[in-house]
Amino acid sequence: MRPTTPYALAGIGLLLGLVVLLFGPLPTPTLNYLVGGASLAVAVVSVASLIVAGSSPGERGPEF
Repeated sequence: MRPTTPYALAGIGLLLGLVVLLFGPLPTPTLNYLVGGASLAVAVVSVASLIVAGSSPGERGPEF
């Protein structure tokens, strides 16, 4: 994966997700929620991958 791919996916996912959820351009509300939510999920996963890539291997992980 190229280094800029997570940044692009995060930006596109956030923009597309918010546009679909706020303006509802698709025919049904359910479809708007599904597409908007999936796009926002792509943005969240992309940001999480950036955080993981930026952390050092010896860094302590979260305690659940």
